[in-house]
Amino acid sequence: MSGEMQKIIQKLGLLSPIQDKSSDSELPTLSPSPNPSPVQNEASPASHENSPGTETPSLSNGLPNGLHEVKDDQGHVIQRIPFKEGKINGTLEIFKKGKISQSLSYKEGILDGETIGYDDAGNLTHKLNYENGELSGPSEMYSKGVLFLQVSYQKNLKEGLERSFRPTGALFSERRFVNGKLNGLSKFFGENGTLQRSASYKDDFLEGDVETFYPSGPLLEKSIYVRNLLEGESTTYYENGQTLQKSLYKQGKLIGHTQHFNSKGKEMKV
Repeated sequence: MSGEMQKIIQKLGLLSPIQDKSSDSELPTLSPSPNPSPVQNEASPASHENSPGTETPSLSNGLPNGLHEVKDDQGHVIQRIPFKEGKINGTLEIFKKGKISQSLSYKEGILDGETIGYDDAGNLTHKLNYENGELSGPSEMYSKGVLFLQVSYQKNLKEGLERSFRPTGALFSERRFVNGKLNGLSKFFGENGTLQRSASYKDDFLEGDVETFYPSGPLLEKSIYVRNLLEGESTTYYENGQTLQKSLYKQGKLIGHTQHFNSKGKEMKV
């Protein structure tokens, strides 16, 4: 994944499933920027006003109107900016090495509509939707043109179902958000498509059952959490369904000792 893509992911608080992580604690922090905008780079509209290749747009009542092209010293177009009464209005295009890098929809100087990004090879990197300058609606992220994340936003906050995918296109995770926070059941899947882990959340805290499964499907471990802390019985199982060990927790601390069992269910002294 390119450095530019990693910056976008960090800025928007997006999850990358490229590394197979089954624990939420190992996933990137979900904290999108208050004002995420992929325009803020070396080709931002204001960064070439004094470039030798810049062409002055036509004026109406002293305000720029129409399509304005920004060029580099060799005469290559690096930006096409549509103006209306002095404000960017329409689709702004940014070019890199002669290829389209980003297209951004503006309405009266504010991001509004679809924004699309491409890498140096011309592959999609992202499709984002804005409303009045804020992320709103469905967004998609790509790596080398392959979809790896789908998520929706409301006022810059994740809302609803987020789905991430492996490079093969197989589903990696499903997580649900309310007002930008994890709520409800999160699911993670193995390479073979079977459920690998499920965890219940409330306002970004583990709250309720957390279950882990063997790649073949049977339950491996079941625990209960209250605000990210183990609470009550935690049980691990053999692949044949027999209990492997049992532990009891109170506010994240082990109470007493852990019981161990053999594969036939008989307790062992450790």
